[in-house]
Amino acid sequence: MNNRFTKYTKSLLLSEFDYLLQTHKLNEFFSDDEISAYGSEKGYKSLAARYLIKKILINHAQNLLNYSDISILNESNGKPRLLLKKRYTETNVHISLSHTRKRVSVLVIIDDNEL
Repeated sequence: MNNRFTKYTKSLLLSEFDYLLQTHKLNEFFSDDEISAYGSEKGYKSLAARYLIKKILINHAQNLLNYSDISILNESNGKPRLLLKKRYTETNVHISLSHTRKRVSVLVIIDDNEL
């Protein structure tokens, strides 16, 4: 049995995320826990990265998931932890996020054998 992984990388200018939030509310994309943890100005870049990860997962699942099905919170060591309400488990989706002053970038690797 061969392992097949799908890798996605995506980046977003924070100005584009600003524009998105001018027409949408945070709770359209994020859980209460995510908003509580990252909703301040300090966590703003983390929210933008989480938005990208969720968008990737929704597209990969061909819209069988929605934003409320996905939550991404940090473990005590700072590692992002992905929680999904439907088809996926934590073991088959690996995520990494990074940000600079003006941009956020994410890497999502999905083990397709477990879907």
